[in-house]
Amino acid sequence: QKISGTDALLTKNPGVHLVIRTADCVPILLSESSGWVGAIHAGRRGTQAEILRQTLKVLQEQGGDISKTFLFFKSTNSSNSSIKTSAK
Repeated sequence: QKISGTDALLTKNPGVHLVIRTADCVPILLSESSGWVGAIHAGRRGTQAEILRQTLKVLQEQGGDISKTFLFFKSTNSSNSSIKTSAK
């Protein structure tokens, strides 16, 4: 199923595959220990609107543990990177 007009998706359904397309924006994938996964399109406007912070807030509101969440991203001018979030 194609979902248009959104910059972030979260699911805990193991049968759902999340895909995002980017050009010069930063794609961010997340994986949380209880099974949540997410895909975020962090473009200029989304970054200014704190799309990552807002997505993590929704994840936490849905019962996810952001202290047990890994983020995977690829900057437009660096190699693949990943970080583990903290509860702060």
